[in-house]
Amino acid sequence: MATSGSNPFNLLLGIMGVLFTITACCYCMVVVRGTRSMSIRASVDFATSPETVHPVDRLMQKHGEIILAIQLGLLAVATCGAVAVDQRHGIRPLKRGEKRRGAPVRSAELPEHSLEGSKDP
Repeated sequence: MATSGSNPFNLLLGIMGVLFTITACCYCMVVVRGTRSMSIRASVDFATSPETVHPVDRLMQKHGEIILAIQLGLLAVATCGAVAVDQRHGIRPLKRGEKRRGAPVRSAELPEHSLEGSKDP
């Protein structure tokens, strides 16, 4: 059983978030290069010839939307998993006399010196 401070989905979310960011940047670069080569036509366009296109650019041109959609779906599933694990570890039976963190505190439970500044004139 994992301790309340460790969540295996947090590491997974970090790695997947970095990969998604890199993939999105690569896809944006392909889109920018595509619009730039369409707007500025040279007599000999070496940038769009099949010999000079980088394999990552070719991959992003063919499958970029699918890769981003799959990564986004995996991020959503991992996020739900992380929230579920945090919820499960956050809600546990209380021991006798133990108070739940974040619960509202009644004024009767506050020390006297903390109530002095809140008195109405």
